[in-house]
Amino acid sequence: MSDGEETCGGDPVAVARRINGGRTRAIVNIIGFNLPAGEAAKLTAVAHARGGGFVNLSKEAELARYTAQVRESIRRTDNAVATSIAKTDNNVATSIAITDAETCVSILATDEDTAMSIDLTHRDTAGRPVAFREEAKALLKARHDALKAKVEAYRDRLNKAEAEAERSIDSAASTVR
Repeated sequence: MSDGEETCGGDPVAVARRINGGRTRAIVNIIGFNLPAGEAAKLTAVAHARGGGFVNLSKEAELARYTAQVRESIRRTDNAVATSIAKTDNNVATSIAITDAETCVSILATDEDTAMSIDLTHRDTAGRPVAFREEAKALLKARHDALKAKVEAYRDRLNKAEAEAERSIDSAASTVR
């Protein structure tokens, strides 16, 4: 807020640019009260140097309206951020669940393949070959294919649930916009 032009001998526009030239990215919005055009122009330059805006108010009612507009803008921004976070959290949770299921089935299938291979090799080495070797391999492959199909169905259900949750989030967000 300002009641007029800078009177301490500094250059507020240069300071605003210098601050924004570093890692700090602060937006400065300035509210003036009954300022003459020249002073308003200088404060507009300061606000613009910081990525903000300037408004020159003359009545208390104007300040109340402007403050309400700022609050509404903040509320909308908060809503958009909360919506984005909810969607992202939902997406991450779905991705983790799917990855966990795929990893579980992959490890199980690898362990079972390894165990069968070791067992069949030991039987061969001991001189007790298994007559149903190919049938056992086919049964294990069918089991693994069924597990993979279950994971695919699980993935589809989770993706559908995620899409429905996103629609619900969007719907709830649109009612408070």
